[in-house]
Amino acid sequence: ALDALQRRVVARAAPNASSSLDVVGTVPPGVNLGGWLVLEDWFFSGTGGRHVVSQNNSGQGTCLPPLLWGMDTEPWSSEGLLTKHLLDSRGEAKVLEIFTAHRQTYIVDDDFETIASSGIRSVRLPLPWSTFADALSPIDAGVYKPGAEIVPDPFYKEQVSFVTVDRDWLAQ
Repeated sequence: ALDALQRRVVARAAPNASSSLDVVGTVPPGVNLGGWLVLEDWFFSGTGGRHVVSQNNSGQGTCLPPLLWGMDTEPWSSEGLLTKHLLDSRGEAKVLEIFTAHRQTYIVDDDFETIASSGIRSVRLPLPWSTFADALSPIDAGVYKPGAEIVPDPFYKEQVSFVTVDRDWLAQ
């Protein structure tokens, strides 16, 4: 399982690498689970993404599996802008459905079992500030409260929103 996992990772990370690249058989000390709880457009750019950072203020994100596809004509550049766009165009219930489906399927228990059984002992799990949005309750206790599901960015309230990460679900 580890060899297959490593081959997939190398094929994705360095598709043009020479066949002499000898990484199979070595166990990395850790793994980064980016793209699961903190969204970056280049993770979800399909075949069109070419940069780790969006260029010229134009986004590369065209999907958010498993429910959001086909945003090629209006790619997103950040999680906050994607959330706000979906909130305005599809409504709160649909936003929560899309984000919940992504978070429950992008990384699953089997992935953690594969990571552990392969000998990897460290996991980096980036968390968005919105995981702890209730810490901003002094700004607006009615908005940044425990259990809030969608919160505005505290500095760009009209332009950017975020779906919070349920800490009870995360603790599982």
